[in-house]
Amino acid sequence: MLIEATKTRLRGINSRAAKGDVVRKAGGVGMILANGVFDGEGLVADCHVLPATAVGASGGDEIRRYISAANSGTKNGEKGRATVTITFRGTRLGVQSAPVVASFSARGPNPESPEILKPDVIAPGLNILAAWHEGIGPSGLPSDLTTHR
Repeated sequence: MLIEATKTRLRGINSRAAKGDVVRKAGGVGMILANGVFDGEGLVADCHVLPATAVGASGGDEIRRYISAANSGTKNGEKGRATVTITFRGTRLGVQSAPVVASFSARGPNPESPEILKPDVIAPGLNILAAWHEGIGPSGLPSDLTTHR
């Protein structure tokens, strides 16, 4: 199922992980979370409750075009059906995405005081591989029963 992260500037009231929970509860077995135009190409790593991947706005546009074309065609008199496969090919090392500043980070100069440059310090703080407490699943959702011991 293709889910748009945003249709407007606002993400809505539920998290990206919660969007996946809705898909799972509706019988979905996987999710592609596509950024809208306002979120652009920036991606955030999330823990999900079903197989999921995130794509930027341009990737989302390409997927929407594929779905539209596949669903509008016919083969042997039957309406077409878009399909997708998510394949994990292992952890990729040596991927260089830096230097990139998160889209929500402050940027300088300060409009009130141009001599003040922002950000003061740039350091890792987004998409960090981390552990979580075994008493709650990594998505933080009550329905996430993922635990590790």
